[in-house]
Amino acid sequence: MAIKLEHQIPDCHCDEVGISLQEMPSIAQWRTRKFELLTQFKRLAKKNRYLLFTVDARDYQLYGSGSSCLVDLPLNQRGALKKLADKRIRFVCGGKSNRYSGRFYYAKPVNL
Repeated sequence: MAIKLEHQIPDCHCDEVGISLQEMPSIAQWRTRKFELLTQFKRLAKKNRYLLFTVDARDYQLYGSGSSCLVDLPLNQRGALKKLADKRIRFVCGGKSNRYSGRFYYAKPVNL
């Protein structure tokens, strides 16, 4: 089930992962610091057991490595996010996997 732009909530959740993601949008070009931040996020995502999956970016409307948002998933969520149904999640773009299988995404429920 696709996630539409109107269902995306700005990610202002300030936990360890959120802090590592906040600086990325302010860096316009991919230089050393931005690559360091993305690597830091991926390390934290693994440590915090984020769900990693690959889907077509057109279904999720979140582009750009390190871009994130919060989403309230519906109870009838299908696909890779089915086990997170009926929860508010942080949804993060992890970058391109390849031209055929789409992009890597990370997801995990957040506590408010």
